[in-house]
Amino acid sequence: MKQIFTRSQAVSVLVQIKAKVKEISIIAPVDKKDRLFKLSNEELYKLLCKTIDPDEVADVVDEPKIILTK
Repeated sequence: MKQIFTRSQAVSVLVQIKAKVKEISIIAPVDKKDRLFKLSNEELYKLLCKTIDPDEVADVVDEPKIILTK
């Protein structure tokens, strides 16, 4: 099944792969100043597809905005 990644998740995965982490976690914290955050969602998507199995990647999307209401 394909995974939809948020920008933070995509950057986190790419940073971990570069660091050769054995157990990749999509929720691992990542520095918001990382150069990869300068890439567009489409560029992150393409980079993920080059780095991991493209059949595993559906898309890269912006972070969800949470709106609290009373």
